[in-house]
Amino acid sequence: LLSSGCSNNHQDWMDAANSRWAVLRSSILLPAAENAFETGSLEQANQTLAEALSVDPKNAKLHVLSGRIALERGELERAHQWFENARTFDTENAAGHYYQGIVLQRWQRHGPARDCYQQAFDLVSDNVYYLLAVAEMHVALNDVDQAVELLESKLVIFDQNSGIRLALGQLYAMKQQYEHAADCYHDA
Repeated sequence: LLSSGCSNNHQDWMDAANSRWAVLRSSILLPAAENAFETGSLEQANQTLAEALSVDPKNAKLHVLSGRIALERGELERAHQWFENARTFDTENAAGHYYQGIVLQRWQRHGPARDCYQQAFDLVSDNVYYLLAVAEMHVALNDVDQAVELLESKLVIFDQNSGIRLALGQLYAMKQQYEHAADCYHDA
């Protein structure tokens, strides 16, 4: 009886060590895959990701990069599934939400895309690209006033970002408020 208790503990320790090794291995392979992706070696990136996913299949960052590769190749269904997996495995992974929004936007599903972009921005509220994506979806949903309100509310936070001022200028021009538009363009 005593020896079986020790062997169970030993197996638990071995399982925990193997799990830590899998996470370490995938964290080493991820930058290699990202580098291959950034240099345009999509096949090499896919091979590296396949190896990393074989040891750590629930790593959301691996799923996001796999989705980005599929997105780059125009494989929207596959990208959608990768991003959905990433969002399932790590609901706090802003990139998974953001890229899922891109897929939905390409499918002209602007409401769900806006929601994904909003989730990404809620998680990483200092990312201006996430903010601009939310505003863009408000415009696509014919809610220019909401887009203006959103961007105006963030001007203090993103004081040095010309992109927000340019977007506001365009929105004010759409609303035929040309003086406000000119002010925004000037500030940008």
